[in-house]
Amino acid sequence: MGIVLTIRAPRIYLASSKVLIELNTPNYLDDEVREVYDPGAYGYLGLQQFYKTQFDIIQGQPVAERVVAMLGIDGQTLTERLQAAGAVDGGQGKAGDVLGGLPPDLQEKLRLIGISKPESREEIIEALEGFDAVEFAQGKVEVSSSEDSRIVEIEVRDTAPERAALLANAVTDAYVEYNLDLRTSTARSAADWLSGQLADLKQKLADAELALYTFKKENNIVSVSLEDRQSMISQTLTELNSRLSEVRAERIALESLREQVDRTRANQELRADSLESVASSPVVQNLKQVIAELKRDEAQLSTRYTDRHPRLLEAKSKVAALEAALNDEIESLLQAAEQRYRAAKETEDRLRVAIEKTKTEALDINKREIQYTRLQREANNYSSLYNLVLKRQKETDLTTLLNVNNVQRIEAATEPKRPVSP
Repeated sequence: MGIVLTIRAPRIYLASSKVLIELNTPNYLDDEVREVYDPGAYGYLGLQQFYKTQFDIIQGQPVAERVVAMLGIDGQTLTERLQAAGAVDGGQGKAGDVLGGLPPDLQEKLRLIGISKPESREEIIEALEGFDAVEFAQGKVEVSSSEDSRIVEIEVRDTAPERAALLANAVTDAYVEYNLDLRTSTARSAADWLSGQLADLKQKLADAELALYTFKKENNIVSVSLEDRQSMISQTLTELNSRLSEVRAERIALESLREQVDRTRANQELRADSLESVASSPVVQNLKQVIAELKRDEAQLSTRYTDRHPRLLEAKSKVAALEAALNDEIESLLQAAEQRYRAAKETEDRLRVAIEKTKTEALDINKREIQYTRLQREANNYSSLYNLVLKRQKETDLTTLLNVNNVQRIEAATEPKRPVSP
């Protein structure tokens, strides 16, 4: 009897895709630039809670709703399309085939939700009225991972192997998309809030600075003697000029590098990795070394296998991927040099302006100790707060523009060949 039941039991197929869930997104900016959506460091318990949360999200309603939208299997939408198709062909379909005459994609969607051999269009509509697409998507999903791995498997079991693979990939894509949207929306909300705070702090900073200036001007306060004041101004000018010389030298060096980069881009025979700033990069050196090793492996494999052999193809693919990564790294270094040049040029211009301004400053170093100190402290506090918020807003804007994700699909689900049960 048990054998008979096993033979008659429906075959269940398992399809699974794999995603890599990192704790943080790749940092393409300076180490001091932090994301808004930054979980920070985790202990063992926090790590378990993090991945448990991700599992709940994968199996949750928002991801299921995205799966429904991606696959177009919402019951109401399918009903409307079915009714529209019925109005075209009279609701008859092909002889002996109720689904016949329907658009192929609509037939496929109906089969996807389990409607494959209905007796009438009315039966399909009745089934769709009681069909909960979100519950259908959620009920198919299982999530698993090992304790020592950040790779998570998203699994779907179904009686149809092609449906299992389709749903597993749809859930994976929906989760990756949802996670990115969540991070982006969080960053945008933070950016909006910071913009409001920045405007308020900017006004308070301006008011504090104006109050300090007015107080010094109205009271004609001199805190130091003329000689001391001149000494201070002279020292300031000396420092500014010294800094200007340093920045000018840096700008000239970067300008020379910029010209070398331009010549390299214009001359196809010159290689960007020959530039000292690129060649000295540990990342570039490491990539070159790894590429050289892989090419040696590829050469050895080419002597043993044909051009279409999987191992040889895999070796070539690795070399191509690393060469692309090398080119990207070189381009990043060149762009970074360009940004440093612009920053140095801007700093140089600001220093020139500051020097001219310092030469004319000699009147407003007056103060009355108590009130002046209070006004100065208030201005400094607002300036620090303003710069802090401004810096954080720029970081938030940058992380929003980068649009990076800590979740990546590393292996798509394929149609299983054999059932996993009974």
